[in-house]
Amino acid sequence: MKNTIQSVGTLAELQKSFPYICKEELKYEKGHNNYKTAAGFLRYLSKKNEENKERAERPDVKSIAIKIDWRRSNMYGYNPHAEYWCTFKDGHTKHGSHTCSGCGYDKASTVVAAVFNDCCTGMLWRKRHSRKEKPYGVRFSWRPYFEAGIGVECYNAICQFIGKGEFKHVAWSDTFDQYNVNFK
Repeated sequence: MKNTIQSVGTLAELQKSFPYICKEELKYEKGHNNYKTAAGFLRYLSKKNEENKERAERPDVKSIAIKIDWRRSNMYGYNPHAEYWCTFKDGHTKHGSHTCSGCGYDKASTVVAAVFNDCCTGMLWRKRHSRKEKPYGVRFSWRPYFEAGIGVECYNAICQFIGKGEFKHVAWSDTFDQYNVNFK
């Protein structure tokens, strides 16, 4: 058997081998790749499958505290610098930070979306076949994710959708915001 891209198998065979990559993405990757050998292409798909599996198998979140400091930029005005503390229902915790700059979009919801993409993708992945109406800001394209720049007001509906949670703006000033997220 030749070691070419055509020899990697049918789309159905690829789907069985890479269950965390959707059919549409496999079809696209097979038709638009730059790999010279089937082995290289299959290693690429394996890595992508593992990344998606890690996102899909993240545990459910119990709570998230998000603190945003607004820092002045000479070019873009005030930019959010978010720091978060996430507690999962299995007891372990995660801490991280995100920032963004630029203008013409909602920067606060951009860093909140980054936090949710760090912590809540497992919960979202498990809702991808839900018959409930999906709230604005949730995307189920090739892999589920939270969309940036949509406005923080949307996150209450998103929290309700992914886990009967509530998203509260608990503290603020001219240069500070804090949000708490709690799931039942």
